[in-house]
Amino acid sequence: MSNPPKPANLSPAEKNKRYAAHGTATITDPGVFLAKVSDFLDNAGSLGDLRDADKRNRLRGKYVPLVPAFAAAADRH
Repeated sequence: MSNPPKPANLSPAEKNKRYAAHGTATITDPGVFLAKVSDFLDNAGSLGDLRDADKRNRLRGKYVPLVPAFAAAADRH
């Protein structure tokens, strides 16, 4: 999923919060949902293959909050 524009001085938690809000908003459009969920599954699904534990944990913090939003959107669409 494309990252929303963000100021450079945001903390990782603030970046993740903005990413989740952006993702949740974009997947409400049924025409966008399939492309976004495919991209999300590709990105998040490969986390277990990352050897760098710090990067894996950082990305989990980014992707995990979106799982309920994708599940709810899948039910709606």
